[in-house]
Amino acid sequence: MNIWIFVWVVLAVFVLGVFFWSMEILFKQKRGWKKFSQSLNLNFQEQALLVSPVVEGNYKNFHITLYSEEQMMPESGRRQYRTVIVLAFLEGFPTGGAVATRGRREFVESLKVEEVHKPDFKGWNGSIVFHTQDDEVMTSFMNEDRYKSLQRLMNLKGKETIFIFDDKEAYYRLETADPMDDPVVLEKMVMKLMAECDVLRPTNADKKLFKATKKKKAPSKKKKEDESEVKSDLKLEDD
Repeated sequence: MNIWIFVWVVLAVFVLGVFFWSMEILFKQKRGWKKFSQSLNLNFQEQALLVSPVVEGNYKNFHITLYSEEQMMPESGRRQYRTVIVLAFLEGFPTGGAVATRGRREFVESLKVEEVHKPDFKGWNGSIVFHTQDDEVMTSFMNEDRYKSLQRLMNLKGKETIFIFDDKEAYYRLETADPMDDPVVLEKMVMKLMAECDVLRPTNADKKLFKATKKKKAPSKKKKEDESEVKSDLKLEDD
């Protein structure tokens, strides 16, 4: 047999093997996500035959979204599918901010949330990126339990995570190369994530921090008077 024919046959078998292996994972994922959606009474949206489905809907105090996203891997230039889980809080936080793993530093910095928050918490993972719009309010809002939960949410092995929030809404996003095709494992993970996110949720005791943030945003009476004086002076100069 010609060596090149042999090489072609081996390559063809390898490519077909990878294809069928990928299809097996995809169809297993579809079955698993459907069972997961039924267990939590979420909406299961079937896509094209060779495309992962989308699962979304409200569960307890969160809106859950589960989907697959194609991403370019910068180190290799190849494309890879990542499973994405998004937990949307149905409320805002006292101030805005973004917390992320090292791999999402560039995204956080692109948000122009200038203040860097340095947690006063022993054992905090220094590679976690933590920016906020108001460090004073954030320091008052965070406590030991919230730092513990946030660190657990950011330290999941083999996963990239980001928690982004403002005074109107908040989202926790996790992405992994794992297809998460086992519905039991998937549900356990989502329940665990929700339990940790619940610890971060603002309570009635935090309402005063929302008011403090609004006061900072609103211009003071003196500032308004100063601005009026400046405008009057400018008008006189023009005259």
